[in-house]
Amino acid sequence: MANVKLSKEDIDAIFEKAENQGDYIIALYSAVIPDWDKVDHVDGYPSSSREMNTYLVEKAMEHDKKHSPECMAGGAWGLNYGFSEDNSVPMWEVSTDSCRVIYK
Repeated sequence: MANVKLSKEDIDAIFEKAENQGDYIIALYSAVIPDWDKVDHVDGYPSSSREMNTYLVEKAMEHDKKHSPECMAGGAWGLNYGFSEDNSVPMWEVSTDSCRVIYK
């Protein structure tokens, strides 16, 4: 599958619209995996560069501190659902080559 461009502005907009952790997690995955509403599950994780991953974790932490203070800031993204790191992926792109998408 081809890499998907996900700009800083796209990421910022996703976090601004999200009311909770689930909102931004689903929005990030649906931004990079076609027909997200038809996905049954994903084996593995999409991947992005270290710089992009750092930006995503910082955005998740900032969001969680404000909207989910009872949770570990950035924990859901950084520890459970975040993209894997692959510095061969160009900045502001996400590769789905590192995962397998299973559709319903």
